Amino acid sequence: MRGDRVRSPSTSPWRHPGRSGETADRRSRGKRGPQPGQTSSSGPLMTLIGSIRAEVIRQRHSRLSVVLIGFALGGVLIFLGYYSFVTYDPWSEVTVYLELVGGVIPLVVGLVCGFVAERELQAGGYAALLSLPSRRLALAGVMIQMEMLYVLVALVSVGPFALGMALWGQNPLSMGLWLQVLLGLILGGAALIPLTMVIALAWGRQFGILTGVLGSLLGYLLQTGLGDRIWWFLPPALPSHLSAGVPALADAGRLAQGAMDGYRTVQGLGWVMSIVLALLSWVLAMVWVAAFQPGRGRR
Repeated sequence: MRGDRVRSPSTSPWRHPGRSGETADRRSRGKRGPQPGQTSSSGPLMTLIGSIRAEVIRQRHSRLSVVLIGFALGGVLIFLGYYSFVTYDPWSEVTVYLELVGGVIPLVVGLVCGFVAERELQAGGYAALLSLPSRRLALAGVMIQMEMLYVLVALVSVGPFALGMALWGQNPLSMGLWLQVLLGLILGGAALIPLTMVIALAWGRQFGILTGVLGSLLGYLLQTGLGDRIWWFLPPALPSHLSAGVPALADAGRLAQGAMDGYRTVQGLGWVMSIVLALLSWVLAMVWVAAFQPGRGRR
């Protein structure tokens, strides 16, 4: 009978149940994406830009940026208000302000690095940092975002102060020299972030903060005659000396020619070493995070 000859599609010899199962499984895997431990060749791999973007998104839920910018603006307003009532030599006013800002930078970096290290610890024992495909890219994203925030805070510390000094009629520096001051603060603190971040991640928030405190104390100590010949290779001293050295070189009439030549040489060494130390600190951080084992060397 014809009706008897009609085979059910499910029992047709031309269809293979195994193939249909494989097809469905393949489709379901395509929807689910790569399984843990697998790398998808078609999906976007983790890149440095993606890591930075992820860190910026995480920082949106924190008030850290607002606190730091507010702290910088508060310091600017205090000094401008003081200088509006008490008049000193404009060169001295600028130098004192830059030495104070540069000296406090290691402390602020220590506090921020301690905060970030504690945040990563609370996220499952550094799981958010160490479980990603590339530890180096993850840590680089964290530190680059911190460097960007540091640049912003430095800009807020210098820009409004320069504008206020100009409004008071006490601005001794040109726009180009103020840009050099800003660059001195940025390069001077570039090495502090990777070094302090490694210490905070390896030994905990307390050690990161302690590193910042000792760094600021050392930086202020080296602003005296004790640091005249040795400050240029010590990271905590670089922000204040590089930034405050700009007005000192511009006001060259205060020093004899021989003393000015020596001061200019040491300043040049400081600028070169700021770049060298920043590169070395980044290399150290990348090497360290590749071998980092959570819980070792940490309380």
